[in-house]
Amino acid sequence: MDHSQHTTTTNEQHSASGSTGCSMGSHHGSTFSFSTSATLLFNGVTVGPDIVTYLLACAIIVAMGVARQELVRMSEVEANSSEKRAAFFFLQATISYLLMLIAMTFNVGLFMAVVIGLTAGFYRSLLQLKNKSECCA
Repeated sequence: MDHSQHTTTTNEQHSASGSTGCSMGSHHGSTFSFSTSATLLFNGVTVGPDIVTYLLACAIIVAMGVARQELVRMSEVEANSSEKRAAFFFLQATISYLLMLIAMTFNVGLFMAVVIGLTAGFYRSLLQLKNKSECCA
């Protein structure tokens, strides 16, 4: 069989040259970046480079962190059936993995938005617990 007319693809060329890198479009390094633009979760979903959309994305990410912590609190306090607990767990896991993927963009601002959102949500839950124990003591 004659393979002289066969053309190689980019991946085959990289393999033939000994390169083992993955070519899936954009590559996120393992070092943090201070850029105001980033790709979020899917190719084509980008924030920035203007500061307004970047800050809006950070605000949404903070709200996701707060919502995740509120779901934890609600599942412990308000879920009185297995179905409700399962639904809360599904939502918690979904938001948690989305936040993890956002943190893995290695963008400092987005990473800090994740941490601030989770911390603010946790602190809010603590305040609600404290207020509930003081009122009913």
